[in-house]
Amino acid sequence: MESQRIYGLENENKIISYLNGKRFNELNPKWKEHVKKIFPKIKAKDLIKAKHYPDMGAKPDMILSVNDK
Repeated sequence: MESQRIYGLENENKIISYLNGKRFNELNPKWKEHVKKIFPKIKAKDLIKAKHYPDMGAKPDMILSVNDK
């Protein structure tokens, strides 16, 4: 179970690292599709922020925002 938790945390870190600080138009097609599902009105130049949720034991594990909203 602990190895699954570590693997999950590594994945979250990779996702946050990839998304944070990028404009929507900079994402690869896979991530554009995922982010568009969450933020259907996102525009090409909109800035994405990604970070860990403050409580490590809580769900969701990460927070995504667009243009600080």
